[in-house]
Amino acid sequence: MQSYYKFNHVQCAKTGIYRLRMPQPHHIPSIVNSKYPCSTPPYTARYLTHNKQSVSDTRPASCKTDDHYANIGRNSANYEPSVWGDFFATYAPPNLEPKERLEQMIKEQKEEVRDMLRSTTNAVELMNLVDTIQRLGIDVFYKFKDSNGSFDVKLCEDARGLLSLYNAGYLAFPEEAILDEAISFARCHLKSKANDLIPPLKKQVLRAFKTPLHRMLPRIEAMYHIQEYEEEETRNNKLLKLAKMDYNLVQRLHLEELKHLSLWYRELNLSENLRYARDRLVELFFWSLAGYFEPHYSRARIMYTKYGVVATVVDDTFDIYATYEECKLLNDAFQGWDEKAIDCLPMYLKNLYLAAINTVHGLGDELQPSEKYRIPYYIKETQILVEGYMQEIEWHAKRQAPTYDKRKIPAIDGNIGSVLLCPLLGMGEDVTEEALRWLSTFPDIVMAPMEICRYTDDAISYEREMNAGQGPTTIVCYMMEHNLTKNEAAAKFESLADESWKKLNRACLRPTNVPKEVLNRFVNMARVCTPEYLFGLSHGSTIKELIGMLFLKPFSI
Repeated sequence: MQSYYKFNHVQCAKTGIYRLRMPQPHHIPSIVNSKYPCSTPPYTARYLTHNKQSVSDTRPASCKTDDHYANIGRNSANYEPSVWGDFFATYAPPNLEPKERLEQMIKEQKEEVRDMLRSTTNAVELMNLVDTIQRLGIDVFYKFKDSNGSFDVKLCEDARGLLSLYNAGYLAFPEEAILDEAISFARCHLKSKANDLIPPLKKQVLRAFKTPLHRMLPRIEAMYHIQEYEEEETRNNKLLKLAKMDYNLVQRLHLEELKHLSLWYRELNLSENLRYARDRLVELFFWSLAGYFEPHYSRARIMYTKYGVVATVVDDTFDIYATYEECKLLNDAFQGWDEKAIDCLPMYLKNLYLAAINTVHGLGDELQPSEKYRIPYYIKETQILVEGYMQEIEWHAKRQAPTYDKRKIPAIDGNIGSVLLCPLLGMGEDVTEEALRWLSTFPDIVMAPMEICRYTDDAISYEREMNAGQGPTTIVCYMMEHNLTKNEAAAKFESLADESWKKLNRACLRPTNVPKEVLNRFVNMARVCTPEYLFGLSHGSTIKELIGMLFLKPFSI
């Protein structure tokens, strides 16, 4: 079993409550001291309730009491409760094939598939051709044009060829007009044929219209493709069986991780004590799965989800609940990264601050000795994240409308730590200190997915953030600067996101010392920044069906 299951249970002498103890790294300032004898990570409000008097007694005289904060009017975003609750903490899949037996079956099936590929020259040639087309990029598309420079009308007769052309067009670099033409040409003719197509090709075309293959999450595409491949008359049953078994085995691992995270989240107890915030553990795990779906990145998924849970609550605290004074206190606490900073925080922020710092410390414990140098990156990026939130609060408090560029930069910088850097730190040997230093210079491979996420999220969260009384969002700043309507600005942001995708495509193929496996994470994280998935973080019910399909529906073999 993976090391993240190995925790020690300790009992608090005062309360009798058992908690999970994670030893603090010796070179990180410990947040736990004699003032909080039972505050083993995660720090929960149950202990604060038992010891409320002792906590308030330690406040400096200059700090305000909790009574001061009790009657303050608060905003609310009215987030819906989690649609999953504690479900995955106790869920056990029915009628499972023993894991060892399934692994052996996969091993045997792989050998059969290898033998098949060795003996089928055409299959090998086909795979080589696909690989060559991906590497050739722009040049290959001239082969689809006629003598007049237009796309050959003969292509219109082949729906599968049109679909391939359409999907390939989204591999474009900046200023590659020929690929934009390819997309328009293929889409136009596929639309005219859509009603006459039969499954599974019709399903594939309609899905590509919504999300092109290059921008599709690999795990979701695999799920759909297995379903559709089974409908193909020319399917290879050996390949189909192998794909199903492999999918089911990986799904089982993901369920084990969800159970572990659900138990950790229950102990953290943030959703009970900070009810104004989004309760989105399962949705955040889905996001981690989007970027790091491969089995060997289990640790990265666990670490990303834990960090994401805390970052989401901190975000909601700044955005909708805390007063300006409380935001300043919380930001100062994070910038100091010191246990003494809790003394002046109101009770609910004590709980949040300690949970956040203990979670970051706990993530450090997941790292191997040779990886401990990564811990300061967690701390620094957390501070950058919170500082970005505070900047937005300052603008709102001063009734300032910053320029679009000024508003965009902290929004993007703040996302770097929580969306990209955190899971990278859990990847393993692929991520070197040299790679982290290079990535921290914000090359296109880093900036492009952040821009994609920013443009897309702003376009869909405009109404929610304005209704919650937040300051001017990025899209509002853009509307004011360019005298545009909301719809015009949203269309422009969609266009800007497409341009950022082209920058990302180019960055992935630029020579670099950073391993391809690391670069692929940035592409995957861009893929999850769609309106559907971003909206699902605030409204979990919108992606409930998709999550249920991913985790609760294994394929029959």
